[in-house]
Amino acid sequence: MPKVRRNVIANYAGNGWTALMSLAFIPLYIKLMGVESYGLVGFYTTLLSVFALLDLGISTTVQWHLARLSAEPEKAHEARNLVRTLELVYWGIALLIGAIMYLLAPWIANSYLQAEELSPEILENALTLIGLSIAVRWPFSFYSGGLIGLQKQELYNLVRAVIETLRGGGAVLILWLVSPTVHAFFAWQTIISLVGTVALGYTLWRSLPPAATKAQFEFSVLRNLWRFSAAVSAHTILVVAVTQIDKLMLSKLVTLELFAYYSLASTVASALYNLITPVATALYPRFIELVTLREEDRLSQIYHQGCQVMSALIAPTAIVLAFFSAEVLLLWTQNPLLVENAHLITSLLVLAKALESLQFLPGSLQTAHGMAWIKFGIYLSLVSLLALVPAIYFAAINYGLIGAAATMLVLHAIMTPVLIHVQHRRLLVGEKLRWYVEDVFMPFAAAMVAAMALRWALHSHDGHLAQPILFIYLGGTSVITLMAAAMATPCVRRHAFDFLKLRLKRAN
Repeated sequence: MPKVRRNVIANYAGNGWTALMSLAFIPLYIKLMGVESYGLVGFYTTLLSVFALLDLGISTTVQWHLARLSAEPEKAHEARNLVRTLELVYWGIALLIGAIMYLLAPWIANSYLQAEELSPEILENALTLIGLSIAVRWPFSFYSGGLIGLQKQELYNLVRAVIETLRGGGAVLILWLVSPTVHAFFAWQTIISLVGTVALGYTLWRSLPPAATKAQFEFSVLRNLWRFSAAVSAHTILVVAVTQIDKLMLSKLVTLELFAYYSLASTVASALYNLITPVATALYPRFIELVTLREEDRLSQIYHQGCQVMSALIAPTAIVLAFFSAEVLLLWTQNPLLVENAHLITSLLVLAKALESLQFLPGSLQTAHGMAWIKFGIYLSLVSLLALVPAIYFAAINYGLIGAAATMLVLHAIMTPVLIHVQHRRLLVGEKLRWYVEDVFMPFAAAMVAAMALRWALHSHDGHLAQPILFIYLGGTSVITLMAAAMATPCVRRHAFDFLKLRLKRAN
């Protein structure tokens, strides 16, 4: 099996399991700790994304350069020195994060968060644990970038799946058997984060090619890489800011309980990332290779195939979640009050994430072409952020959580066509219409028609369905919508028919 295909499969398995572990335990967290305490968990998740701003492009840099150096065995010592140098920088940033959270904990607890049941003292202690947890978890992304660059994605996803299982399952056991408090929850997060980081770091060093001399810190590595890392860092900072600014602002503008509803909806919407990152992670190094070799025809073929596969997965998932958000949340959480407050927000955020997801592979194609396109991404994200801040504030003050969610949807409805228009003026010129029609419209239209018909059938039924029947119905809806999108997508349909022909030929 080709390495790219193995990596895609490994990424889907790892992302799928991680998403399952993340989503499966949320209802238990809410049941054991309460909605307000879960709001603090949502704030913790937001902080993880915010502190990603301090990555400074290092994890992407180590991924890029290890992918190049791993193809040259004679440069094993250079690869190990690169990892040692950037590893020490990353752990230094981890210490900085811990110190920042320790210093800010009193202010956040007393002046920023709006808690009604949790006292400022409880919040301050919990925030200190949150800072420690984020600090020891921080280098995990560096080590994962290294393993991905070495094409060890199967090994990376195995370690990741084990750690995420222990993270979620262990937290539930701690809350159930020891103490149903935020302190117990975040103490466990700190322990398992440290275990995961150490395990993945050990795995990376074992996976690096052996060298005759010991790895050492080299200032020359930092001098040679700082421009690339700075550009990637600026882009990453702005992208994270655009995706997290709604939650950061709402955590200040609304109560912790209301923020919990928004966090829950955002968690559901963010599950779409687990459908797209496996493909994007596997294809990005391939894009770089083909750009370097100037094989534009092959690049175009793989680009459109990747976009179509992603749309065939995103469209049915997003549309089913958006159209049946109330039913999905009820089956998942068993909490009617939560469903009432979060289902419409979930629908809006899911559609926003679907549009954002369509930008992933075009963005990968652009950055594969170098610094000029990274700068374009910086400018586009900066303009988006400057527009978002006042828009979210106005929408949240006047229309509440729904207004903030709708603002995110409008943003991505504008950003996506702008990004595609600019790209196809310079890259893969003349293929913009193909992207809109074959890569996006066909799978999304088929999925929408199927989902609308099935939603009408569900709501035309008199009375409420029993939950087991509703579960089966939604499962069937998902399968039918997925099949409709797949059969409407040219490359997926072609591969499916080729596979069936091969099977029939072998059977005969």
